Amino acid sequence: MAPTIEELKGNYVKLGSINEKQEKTVRYLESMTIKLVIAYIFFQVLIFMSISQQHPAKNFSCKNWWIPSCLSSLVALVFAITFKTFVTKWERTQYYYDMNFMERDMIHQKMQVMLMHNNQQQQQESKVLKCDMVKVYQRYAFIYLVSIALLAYTILILKACRSILCHTSE
Repeated sequence: MAPTIEELKGNYVKLGSINEKQEKTVRYLESMTIKLVIAYIFFQVLIFMSISQQHPAKNFSCKNWWIPSCLSSLVALVFAITFKTFVTKWERTQYYYDMNFMERDMIHQKMQVMLMHNNQQQQQESKVLKCDMVKVYQRYAFIYLVSIALLAYTILILKACRSILCHTSE
C-alpha cells in the first residue's frame, strides 16, 4: 500500500526535525575539534617555549633531551586519541545527516509526483534538495590535511626540542 500525501508530509517534517538536531551536533563536533586542535598547538608551544627560554634554574642539558620529548609525545598521544574520537563522531554524524537529507529529498519528490497526479496538472517545477558531494569531499580533505599538518607539526616540535637542547642543527 502506497503512503498517502499526509503520511509523506509527516515523515518530511519528522526528517526535517531530525536534520536540525543532526546539524547542531555536527556544528558542535566541528567547533570542539577546532578547540582541541588549538589547545594541542598551545600545549606544544608551551613545551617548546619552556626549553627554548634557557632559564638558569630550568637549564636542561643535552643528556636530558628525552624529558621534553616524552612530555611532548605524551601530549601528542592523548591528543591523537581524543582527536580521532571527535573526528570519527563528526564523520558518522555528518554521514547520517547526509543520508537523512537524501531521504528527505526522496520524500519531497514523491510528494511532488503525487500532487501532480492528484491535481492532474502538467509538470511543475519543484524545489529539489540535493546533498552536495563537493562538501563531502571537502570535509574529508579538510580532515586529512589537518591530520597531516598536525603530524608534521608534532615531528617538527620533537626535532626542535632535541636540537635546541643539544645545540645541533639536524
